[in-house]
Amino acid sequence: MSNASDDVDNNMAGNVKHSANHYDRCFLSYSGAGLPLNMVSEVSAVEVQNRNTFFGANYDESGRLMRVHKLVYGSIELSHEYVYDCEGKLLQADVCNVDDESRRLFFDATGNISGIEELED
Repeated sequence: MSNASDDVDNNMAGNVKHSANHYDRCFLSYSGAGLPLNMVSEVSAVEVQNRNTFFGANYDESGRLMRVHKLVYGSIELSHEYVYDCEGKLLQADVCNVDDESRRLFFDATGNISGIEELED
């Protein structure tokens, strides 16, 4: 079984197509500028079948957003993966866009970015 990072790498290379079946919930958009993304306008897997673009999201058992993919015609155009501490505060966000620019953002206890690491392919 492949992990999420492998899926994103393969998808960005055009090797993987995703559908709503890969996600816990699907959305049309997000609001705000902070991380983790605030997903809005939830749609069902059936509704997504008639859309060219949507966001697929996975959540952990505590309801925290763990992964978001923006899908355009079944290909991942944007990927966010989040890591939280035991209290639910965001520690890390891996962000990859369609241009294969990938960054890992680190957050301090107050939620501010404390470091950025460029990720290799």
